[in-house]
Amino acid sequence: MVIQEILRLYPGVGFTVREALEDVQIRNKVCVPKGVNTWIWPIALHRDPELWGPDAHNFNPERFSNGVPGACRISLAYIPFGLSPRTCPGMNLVMMDLKVMFSLILANFSFPSRLIIIMFPSLMYF
Repeated sequence: MVIQEILRLYPGVGFTVREALEDVQIRNKVCVPKGVNTWIWPIALHRDPELWGPDAHNFNPERFSNGVPGACRISLAYIPFGLSPRTCPGMNLVMMDLKVMFSLILANFSFPSRLIIIMFPSLMYF
């Protein structure tokens, strides 16, 4: 969840370019004619309050507790590495590197236990 939230706020892709294969009408306001390239800026998409809620600019890993579909209104709005067949080929490597990096960082910390166990030796009679 933490990695997904970091990638939502700071995606690895600067922008994604797609070509319209047919005329597309967006919210009955914008018409994208066939053959026109559109640029998608994930940083703006990932911080849109209409998609992610009023706390879209805040770091909140719990938003991914139910996966990507539960985190935002439209699950296809989460594109930290691009979308569909043109997804970044290094995505799996980067995800593995992030997990290793976090495990190495956490290995240098110690977390004290709040539970104190006092053991009393049992008396045995023979």
